[in-house]
Amino acid sequence: MTAKLKKGEGKGEGEMKERMRAPIGQIYRRSPFNGLLEHAAKIKECLQEMNRGIHAYVDGDFETAEEHFANVSKLESQADKIKANTRNHLPRFIFMPVDRGDFINLLREDDAVLDKAEDVAVLMRMRRTEIPEPMRDEFKGLADMIVETGETMEKVVGQMANLLETSFSEREREKTKVLIHKVHENEYKCDRYQETLTRHILNTEMDPVGVYHLMKVVERMGEIADKAENAADRVRVMMGK
Repeated sequence: MTAKLKKGEGKGEGEMKERMRAPIGQIYRRSPFNGLLEHAAKIKECLQEMNRGIHAYVDGDFETAEEHFANVSKLESQADKIKANTRNHLPRFIFMPVDRGDFINLLREDDAVLDKAEDVAVLMRMRRTEIPEPMRDEFKGLADMIVETGETMEKVVGQMANLLETSFSEREREKTKVLIHKVHENEYKCDRYQETLTRHILNTEMDPVGVYHLMKVVERMGEIADKAENAADRVRVMMGK
């Protein structure tokens, strides 16, 4: 004869089963992924502000450019606080829907995009170099393509919500892969812009200091796209596990 359970006995097991049945979307809402998405949104905002500054700088409106570049540094600082808060609240002893190390690596690559954007802003604030007319559209084209690369990367990171909500369904995986491929395409276009600009800068009759200044700026701009590509690839790694 089976003994009756005393009142409350077996309740812990029932609660554990209930937690196990909780949809992964609920886990997502309780996880640091909200911080990751907030951080990615700040990247988009920062790159757009950098782009406005570059356009103004290229047109010779250095005062307006200065304001935008100052805002880039403010946004980068805000993003740093989001990153620190997100890392400080990472669960250590409870279930995460993805590997904790992969999550940290993705956050680190995202942060590198912001760091490079601030580097560009700081470099351009250091010297008011007049951009020769033939190179102005190329500078703006590179800046625009960097923003597009960063915005696509933000969409890739944003896909993490859908991936988690659907337990990494094949449909959401394919949508994410398409976005990752787009990031790679945009990064390639940034490389071509960078090569063209570098060649023109080296063959200009500008003063040596101006040449060096613009070379460093273009180098840092190219690194933004590189870091965005790295961040997108981190998401691909997380999908593959």
